[in-house]
Amino acid sequence: MELAKRLVKVSFADRAFFASTGTEANEAAIKFSRKFQRVAHPDSDDPPMEFLAFSSSFHGRTMGAVALTSKSQYREPFAPVMPGVTFVDYGDLEAAKKFIQSGRVAAVFVEPVQGEGGIHSATQEFLQGLREACDEAGALLVFDEVCCTLPQLCSVHIENTMTLLVIHVWLTKFETCTI
Repeated sequence: MELAKRLVKVSFADRAFFASTGTEANEAAIKFSRKFQRVAHPDSDDPPMEFLAFSSSFHGRTMGAVALTSKSQYREPFAPVMPGVTFVDYGDLEAAKKFIQSGRVAAVFVEPVQGEGGIHSATQEFLQGLREACDEAGALLVFDEVCCTLPQLCSVHIENTMTLLVIHVWLTKFETCTI
């Protein structure tokens, strides 16, 4: 409880959710995103439930996280994966905006630094553009920072109530926790 209070105090968040792994935290972010949209659209029979993710992404090995992972080597052995995920090229802000503005997007999952198959860093303009597009559309923006474990990389972009941040924090030499 003390750690959760400290994390809330030093971040944009008003709550902390602990999970055992990054993939479990991403599964929770999928659920939080869909629940958020149901609450935000109480009179809708069809609230936004789709997700946007990016090429070369890796979000984990559970079924929902695999669905958000673009590489076929992770997806195909478990097909069919969770439907409703669209991929655009990492860094292609215009394609991302076009899909976000469709009104079907519950959340956008992005890694500020991708580590699967090389190191790829998002530009500040790309992350800021995603932030603005999500704000305009009412979609959540999920920063998956499990790979880089450096939440300060995108901290300038997360001062918003419609953001989920998935980070990996080493608590001790042998135990880990994810928020």
